[in-house]
Amino acid sequence: MTTGHFQGNTLAPGEKRYRLAQLANELRNGLVDAEMVNWVKKFNEIEWLCTTQCCCGHGKNDGRRAHIDFRSERPVSAMVNMIRKAGWTSLELALEENSLQYRVWLGHCRTPLVDVPRMLQKLYDTLRAHP
Repeated sequence: MTTGHFQGNTLAPGEKRYRLAQLANELRNGLVDAEMVNWVKKFNEIEWLCTTQCCCGHGKNDGRRAHIDFRSERPVSAMVNMIRKAGWTSLELALEENSLQYRVWLGHCRTPLVDVPRMLQKLYDTLRAHP
């Protein structure tokens, strides 16, 4: 999913609507990993957050890792604190087309897929608890 014309460190007005329309198209075309579909929908229920990309890791030893990426209306320092509170000690902040993306890695390529839902639930619960 490209960032379109949205830039900056926080989710811009109208950006979530734009991204959710793109996501709906990607879901219709089967472009989102089936294992991540419900999680992407769940994370997008958080009013101040919008997913931008995800991967289930595919369970292969080829370097692909499970992750979920998102943008937020919250300040960077608040997001980093919330993600750390959920148990992550490392977080990738990516600048893509001049917009800040949070990428939360869900282990490494050898992380069993069974652990990914547990990790996502913990992150979701932590973010959801901070209105």
